Amino acid sequence: MKLPLIRSLAVAPARAPILRYGVALLSTVLALIPTLFFSDIAESRLVVFAVAVMVSAWYGGWKPGLAATSFALTVSAYYSFAGDLTPSEYRKAIAHLALFFAVALLICWFNAALRATQESLRRSESNFRSLVMNAPYGICRCDALGILQDANPALVAMFGYDSAADLTGRHLGSLYSDAQQWFQTADYFHARKEFNNLTTECVRKDGAAIVAR
Repeated sequence: MKLPLIRSLAVAPARAPILRYGVALLSTVLALIPTLFFSDIAESRLVVFAVAVMVSAWYGGWKPGLAATSFALTVSAYYSFAGDLTPSEYRKAIAHLALFFAVALLICWFNAALRATQESLRRSESNFRSLVMNAPYGICRCDALGILQDANPALVAMFGYDSAADLTGRHLGSLYSDAQQWFQTADYFHARKEFNNLTTECVRKDGAAIVAR
């Protein structure tokens, strides 16, 4: 029996570095602009920069997030230490910057973990779908009523159809030559019992009978 060739997984490429770092730069600049013109926002500059870091890490990953953190930390340090500060004010500024740095690192870490999980899930789904689509035996998916939702190429070829769309929407029992055999198979499905070596006679598109197991 000739087995189908394994198709290569088509994984979407990551965003271009210029886009990822461009979004990091743009978000931090947009966060800086209102703090320069509105004194009320200037007091909460670090909070605005934290949002910029979150956007950068979410869109580009942890590296652009760290780049945004470095830019925000530099700008905030410049404004925080400008002028004559009392020892108390100096310690307060240091504490605020240290807290911002810690929160920014946590944001980058959480976003990196989230992106890694999503990528792993996407690859796992692609691997599973590739396994089903390239299987040498027929596999189909149907709802609780027995209506076909999807079928792999092997099942489509086995029944002589041109594409899975030709089978989608049909009742699985319509592929059986004997309705009683379908009812027997349906009883196994409804009972959720394991069964093996169940042989049934099915009908191809051209009317020819085939034996499926």
